[in-house]
Amino acid sequence: MLDRLIQYYEQEIAQQQQNDTAPGHWTRAYVRTTLAPLSSYPGEADFPKSKEVGAGLIVAAATNPKLLEPLRKRFRTWQRAIERDGISPTRATVIRLAVDGLWLADVLGIWSLSGKLRRQVLNELTRLTRDTGQEESAPREGRRADALTRSRRRRDSHS
Repeated sequence: MLDRLIQYYEQEIAQQQQNDTAPGHWTRAYVRTTLAPLSSYPGEADFPKSKEVGAGLIVAAATNPKLLEPLRKRFRTWQRAIERDGISPTRATVIRLAVDGLWLADVLGIWSLSGKLRRQVLNELTRLTRDTGQEESAPREGRRADALTRSRRRRDSHS
């Protein structure tokens, strides 16, 4: 069943990207697919709902972690896709971690966002995928040199 769930999830991510080729498209699809309310899996009346899936994953992790190996492999693949998505790998990973945390909180029933706040958070996470944030990945030396140049210009302008 886990393989079918992974396949369905990847199909949903691919579908979300069909008309989106801008930088960040994979991360946006991940946000939408993971945080969209799942009612059922198309054509699979016997597939469980999102919370049931999550509970099953937690039980598997606790009782037989080897059962999750296919999911671990996919997570590594998804992380590589996020890091190569045309936006800052750091920004994309932070977005992914936020999405995963929200999903897990929902699944565990620890805490859920209200409808309005959930939409706002979804919109904000999506907005962050549209800002490439490439300056964040600039080498540290380059940022230091830029800061030093700005500092010298300010000093020179005050003399």
